[in-house]
Amino acid sequence: MSKQELDRVEVLARVRGGQLRWADAGVLLRVSHRRAKRLWKRCREEGAAGLKDSPTQWWIVRIYLTRWKIKQTFRFVK
Repeated sequence: MSKQELDRVEVLARVRGGQLRWADAGVLLRVSHRRAKRLWKRCREEGAAGLKDSPTQWWIVRIYLTRWKIKQTFRFVK
């Protein structure tokens, strides 16, 4: 696991222990509080391995960014 993933586990453990709120956890993890809750859910279901970023997520983001860039490039061409 990377350092970022280990930090996620530590922060979520602090939320579980009542030391942090979801909003504070989101700030520490640099995500929204809703994303922090989703990470917590994945951690409960899959364990610490569930916090690991999967390559599939990056491909999806890349596809959407590429489509957006194409739209922005040809937005004024008619």
